[in-house]
Amino acid sequence: STTVWFEYGPTTGYGSATPKQAFAIPGGASLTTAVTDLSAVTTYHFRLVTENAAGTLFSNDTTFTTYITPRTVLETANAGYTLIDVDETNLYFAVFDVNAGYQWTIARLEKAGGTVTPLLTGLDNATRAFAAAANALYWSEYPGGIYRVDKETGVRTTLVGGLIGQSSIAVAGESLYWTDGGESDCTGGAFGCAALKKVSLGDGTVTPLVAEPGITYAIIGVDATAVYYYTYDFTMDTITIRKIGLDGGLVTTLATALRMPNGFAADASHIYYFERQSGADPELKKLNKNGGTPTVIASHVTAAPSSFPRARSTLDGDQLYWPGQSGSCGV
Repeated sequence: STTVWFEYGPTTGYGSATPKQAFAIPGGASLTTAVTDLSAVTTYHFRLVTENAAGTLFSNDTTFTTYITPRTVLETANAGYTLIDVDETNLYFAVFDVNAGYQWTIARLEKAGGTVTPLLTGLDNATRAFAAAANALYWSEYPGGIYRVDKETGVRTTLVGGLIGQSSIAVAGESLYWTDGGESDCTGGAFGCAALKKVSLGDGTVTPLVAEPGITYAIIGVDATAVYYYTYDFTMDTITIRKIGLDGGLVTTLATALRMPNGFAADASHIYYFERQSGADPELKKLNKNGGTPTVIASHVTAAPSSFPRARSTLDGDQLYWPGQSGSCGV
């Protein structure tokens, strides 16, 4: 007879053990034990211990890392969400209602949960993208223009009008950046061509930055030095992440051959996104803004965003908020 158990803990000193199980059969055997009361985002060491008349044997040390179980902030049936912004108190988001002609509402919700406060209602299904600044939220409509609403008063104004094809937007400093899906000046008239542009929030001056295929729903974020965006390869069905200076110039490729990532967010050093590999649950990954190999942060994220291109996430320090798509929709 052989007695078998696991030792585990935050160091190679272990400190905890699973219940012992006895086996009285020759040959191989399988041992599975569930453990509870583990700390979140913690690396644990474990090893297998076997004991019989011949003595005690220990397996090599192995590790696993725990993750945080996502907390649902808001959940509603027959709706779809995209996150716009987060500040010290509130989440700002947009939601469409499938039972009301897919009209969009821009609203805010305290981060701790509670009552949703609509800021602007009845936006047409032509609404394509959202962005935020300190005191205002922005959105685009196709066809139409780019618009602004004050976070506190809900007063709406038009920033840019008469546009066609604008699809993703981002605000940084005194400029708003957007992708114009109506662009057609790519080399050779390439299919799916779009342009990345910016407009001054002060005087309304529009500056084209780059035009290339596949950047319709493309802007990931903007920091002090660059605009981060992706291009979609229609032939290979893959995504490439790139960056370009705030005034245009050299385009740098950061990652290639990604399989339909979505739910993008960015902080000072990394880009975060969800990616679905064929036949597997989505993974949450991060990519250094200087490029390199993406790192998996969490696996089996069953409530990850859908492939809906407007479904964006937002960061608040070390907290990530995203629009989940598991059963009914929520944040």
